[in-house]
Amino acid sequence: MKKYRLFVIGIFSLFLICEPAFAVVKVVVKRPDFTVKYENSGDQVSGGLLIGNSLLLSSTIENPSSGIASAQLSSYGLDGTKQWDLPIKTESVAGPITRDTTGDIYLLGVTPTSAQRISQSAPQPVTINPDNVQVDPVETPSNTLNTLAIWKISNTGTLLQTFSLPMAEGVIPISISYSTSGILVGAFLSKNYFQVNMDENGGFSPPTYLKAPRNIDLTQDFKYGKEKLKFLSTAKSLIGIPTWKPKKPTPVLIQYSKFGSKRAVNSFEGMPLFVFYKSSIGVIVGSESPSGFGISIVKPLN
Repeated sequence: MKKYRLFVIGIFSLFLICEPAFAVVKVVVKRPDFTVKYENSGDQVSGGLLIGNSLLLSSTIENPSSGIASAQLSSYGLDGTKQWDLPIKTESVAGPITRDTTGDIYLLGVTPTSAQRISQSAPQPVTINPDNVQVDPVETPSNTLNTLAIWKISNTGTLLQTFSLPMAEGVIPISISYSTSGILVGAFLSKNYFQVNMDENGGFSPPTYLKAPRNIDLTQDFKYGKEKLKFLSTAKSLIGIPTWKPKKPTPVLIQYSKFGSKRAVNSFEGMPLFVFYKSSIGVIVGSESPSGFGISIVKPLN
């Protein structure tokens, strides 16, 4: 009887040890929980920020009648309800977002120089109109996005201040972050990458030219109790799921048990722009798609 009991216990223990190997885990495509629709061909989301249960999205909105685009900051509930909009009412392009310890938000972007006087390399004849009035030199928009802009915004969507840093050529905003030493901005010129620091009064440091950073890698690990969540992009089959064969790099979220076996795998559509995690909510993935910008929320398995 004793030997029989030991035999049963041994078989049961073997079953527990081997169970993960026989568990079938499939890659489930996660559709967006809500989508921010693009109304015009030039519309684009360029940044996101999770604050509590609200998701901020910075975007560039095209005006089809004028052909001019402008930056915009919007706040959404995680059910897709829009809470507020703040359009920037000048020609501009939006970039990433950050916030400080008081809750104020900083939106990075670029604007064109408002107007510039045409320079003449040699004296020109004075132009006289039919009324014998001298014509002033022509001023014309530069149409070059060569001014870094930082818009300081309250957490309720009110524009508080605008800070500007003109550059000698077109500039592309890349990153913005807050620390006790100020706001750090990263941007590209045509041939150089640089960083500048802005203090709380809007004063900018001289640009520091650095080696260009690599493309942003959104691969991240999150701790979920005693388990782990891993977000990555892969073009290869996943270990243990040989039947899943992506044809191109595809973003996936893997939930691992405390023993290291896969419990669940989700894949996502489109090109991800950001990934956030909050234990009470789950993993939030923002991805570009042809119809708009999709927000997918995955609550891990208990």
